Amino acid sequence: MREKPPLKFERVVERAAEWIDANPPPHAASELPSGMTLGAKHFYAFGSSFVHGYKWMNDYVGTDEDLLKMIADGFAAAVIMTECAVALFEAQAGTADTAVRRRKNYPPWLVQTVEAWSPRYR
Repeated sequence: MREKPPLKFERVVERAAEWIDANPPPHAASELPSGMTLGAKHFYAFGSSFVHGYKWMNDYVGTDEDLLKMIADGFAAAVIMTECAVALFEAQAGTADTAVRRRKNYPPWLVQTVEAWSPRYR
């Protein structure tokens, strides 16, 4: 039996960022002026090295202040990607007849994104 090669999570993160760039979330439009893809690719490399304890990242980045800025940017990107995942799930979860009755399990600031993405799945 032939097995598939392991999934490359870097590519999964990149494809998710590309989807967000192609379908900008209204709730985060002002936070993504230059898109998500480039930042996601860079942060994945830096974040991976940080998580695995590689020293090269600290040497490459420079000051602690720059490192903290990168971590903050990465955290913001992770939050936006997670919000987009929730909005995408919610946009697909309801149908036109159940949308009014269905309990909303997401924060109010995601409503505009769920509403913008819902029509493509109905």
